[in-house]
Amino acid sequence: MTSRPTGTVTFLFTDIEGSTRMWDEHPSDMRVALQRHDDILRAAIESHYGFVFSTGGDAFSAAFDRADDAVEAALEAQRALVAESWPERTPVRVRMGLHTGEADERGGDYFGTAVNRAARVMSAAHGGQVVVTSTTTGLLGRTGLVDLGEHRLKDLKSLQRLWQIGPGTFPPLRSLDSVRNNLPMQRNELFGRVAEIDRVAGMVEASRLVTLTGIGGAGKTRLALATAEGLTHMFPDGLFLVDLSPLSDGRLVTVAVGEAAGVSLDASTTGSGSMAAQLATVLSDRRLLLVIDNCEHLIDDVAEMIEVLLSAAQGLRILATSREALQVDGERTFNVPSLAAVVDGDDGPALRLLIDRARAANDRFEAGSDNRDALIGICEHLDGIPLAIELAAVHLRHMSPGELLGELDDRFRILVGGRHRRRQRQQTLQATMDWSWGLLDDDERRVLADLSVFSGGWTLDAAQGVCTGTGRHVTDVIGSLVAKSLVIADQNRWGSRYALLETVRMYAQLRLSEREDAKQSRTRHAEWFATWTNTWSFEDQWASAELASRLRADFDNLRAVIDWLSEEGNNDALANVVMACTFLWRENFAPRDALEWTGLVDTERLPPDRRARVTLAHADATYINGDYDAMRHLAAQAYDEAVNCSEDAVASAALTIMSQGLSTPDPQRAAQLLEEAVARARAVGASRVEATALALLAFVAGISGTALADRMALVDRATFICGPDGWDYNCTHMELARLQLELGQGNAALVTTQRVAESAEAIGLPLEAARAWLEVAWTAAEIGHKSAWSAAIGTAYRRYLDAGSDRGLPDVLLGLALWESLHGDPVRASQLLATVATGQLNDQTAYRIYRRCREHIRAASLPSQTIKAARTSGANTTIRSTLVDEFRQIERFAAGLT
Repeated sequence: MTSRPTGTVTFLFTDIEGSTRMWDEHPSDMRVALQRHDDILRAAIESHYGFVFSTGGDAFSAAFDRADDAVEAALEAQRALVAESWPERTPVRVRMGLHTGEADERGGDYFGTAVNRAARVMSAAHGGQVVVTSTTTGLLGRTGLVDLGEHRLKDLKSLQRLWQIGPGTFPPLRSLDSVRNNLPMQRNELFGRVAEIDRVAGMVEASRLVTLTGIGGAGKTRLALATAEGLTHMFPDGLFLVDLSPLSDGRLVTVAVGEAAGVSLDASTTGSGSMAAQLATVLSDRRLLLVIDNCEHLIDDVAEMIEVLLSAAQGLRILATSREALQVDGERTFNVPSLAAVVDGDDGPALRLLIDRARAANDRFEAGSDNRDALIGICEHLDGIPLAIELAAVHLRHMSPGELLGELDDRFRILVGGRHRRRQRQQTLQATMDWSWGLLDDDERRVLADLSVFSGGWTLDAAQGVCTGTGRHVTDVIGSLVAKSLVIADQNRWGSRYALLETVRMYAQLRLSEREDAKQSRTRHAEWFATWTNTWSFEDQWASAELASRLRADFDNLRAVIDWLSEEGNNDALANVVMACTFLWRENFAPRDALEWTGLVDTERLPPDRRARVTLAHADATYINGDYDAMRHLAAQAYDEAVNCSEDAVASAALTIMSQGLSTPDPQRAAQLLEEAVARARAVGASRVEATALALLAFVAGISGTALADRMALVDRATFICGPDGWDYNCTHMELARLQLELGQGNAALVTTQRVAESAEAIGLPLEAARAWLEVAWTAAEIGHKSAWSAAIGTAYRRYLDAGSDRGLPDVLLGLALWESLHGDPVRASQLLATVATGQLNDQTAYRIYRRCREHIRAASLPSQTIKAARTSGANTTIRSTLVDEFRQIERFAAGLT
């Protein structure tokens, strides 16, 4: 069928029973089997007018307009699967589930209650079996259905009556009714945990002890229960939940486990170890799963009991939840992540959870497009923590999303749980954090409070400079906080980095404010960054990718430090930080802030060498804000000061900045400045500054008509001495690519620009990467490489959006116009170019591309007025709207725009 079913739809979900084991043991046979399986399923579905909307691993998801068609497709597929000769080691048996309901469709996919129910029905079936709900059977014109009775299916609120269609005798369905259990029926839908459930289920199959860790309110309990509900087939002797939160005495842990599993223990037995051995004896021949919830406050007693149980009861598996790992041999841990507000532009699980709970609290609540940004902001402000989102949703009974978002800076006041029956420690977000705080020792509390002064994370050396007054080494304390799920650890190319969820940080700030030395913590934070930024050489601050990446990671810290140092009047330390940020500001972030911050420094109070560098930073900030006259004045002032104190590298950089904007109006003067810049940088061995100046000199020489061989000599020298990455690398290699194009080496030019883009991506600066991908797109357009062009122009566009910047959007639109002018429709090119002309192009290269487009349009004899337009104040809005229209379907990138 060619159209996607809408309205009332019958969903068919399938997957291969036991596929994980077969993939692990016989991957080559499984690849062959899976291909044939896919062919059979797709043929059966499409021959009965079905629409396959998702395939993942060995699963198919399809939608049908008619229930009869869906059932016939399922039965035909089962007949073909039975008739197929499968490899002996990978016999394919497929379980299938069908349900009919209203289709909720967005972005090419289905979601909602009907989809979830079909998936749950399929999960309860066995290989070769087709199971349907009563809703579907009521629409069928057939008899011979087998009534399987009512069943509890995982993550569904009510009992489901199920039926089998087709031949075969199978074991009882894999529902919660098929085994003994005490798992509570869930009253609300679980959002966004499909991948996590699959991951944790696989861990339980592979390991006898799995512990879910995470911050309070992250959803550990709900994930554990949802996972257990899908594992009934593994545990014929039952699945049992043991909630330890009411206990305060560790001696009662084993008693609680025994009660949950229906085991009576001899109360006269002394010692928890003897009780655990008694319980282990009873469980030794049983295959069951214990879900032991909330272990963190009794962790030693729980660990001791589990060691005894696992050593004696080989059929026992345990799924535990705790703020930290239990540290038992053989334990595997899974840190429960927060929920995302947006996934690939669509509503993510955090946003869907908030909307669902808001509608439960207020049946008149509308999540319209005008509220979406505020709702996303609420989810992100609350770090995607499910508990916090649920507590926030209650307030949407009487507040608008925008009003609630504005109140969340005081989240520990507003997020009160109300009268619903939640554990006492989870009635408010404050109580949840108080519970975690109470489990910490004095050193952990002090370090956690000190860490709250960091914005956006920190490194270990930074933490050691800020956190003081502990009896243990700060590194050890942070490791303990990571284990307790209060600190997040990450690895990148520059080493380890740590952070706090904003909710934890705000709570820790409240605790820090209670200390008499709170101000000293902020002062140590500012002084550490001022000292650290002063350790980098000028060349590194000018062009280093490593510094750019580290400064980007600490951008929020630097912003806070600048505010604090300015407030405290610490001019010397403020100058250190401002000088270090030149490269970061040049290419990527906060141009208006950069202008303000460089103006905060009192340069008259600085020694000449540091005054020259701060003035240079101020010149660069004025340049990226478009004030070229002020830029040249400040750059000239920085140059004079640098020459007077023999800071030739700074003087060279000042000359390089002064040359910007002179390439077209006065290329001779620009070349003079750059020649002096090259000489000064070379004299002091400032190779990165020299490489940048050489590349710019080659560009200016091209405008002046200098011979290609002479320009190539300049670029050869630049590429030889530049760094392995960073601004100087990008600048020199982009100029190399332009010369390769002139030499007719189009493929080499494309490879060169792609390497620059990959280097920019590795730095982790989105605007730098966006600019590099634009060069790739322009180069690909010049040589007619459509797939490379379409991929690069799309990536450049997305990187500008990632950075939240409209700055390069005219250049992106120019990339579309270039392709149309060279290889497409000149009329379309002229229309795009007219829109481009309403904005501000970023540099001389963009203007060169603009002129090239105009030349081709004129060659097509189009009226010149079609490419004339005055810049307008609403240019970015017009350009953004045009780009949205051009890039509406992301699939167009793969095939190329037409």
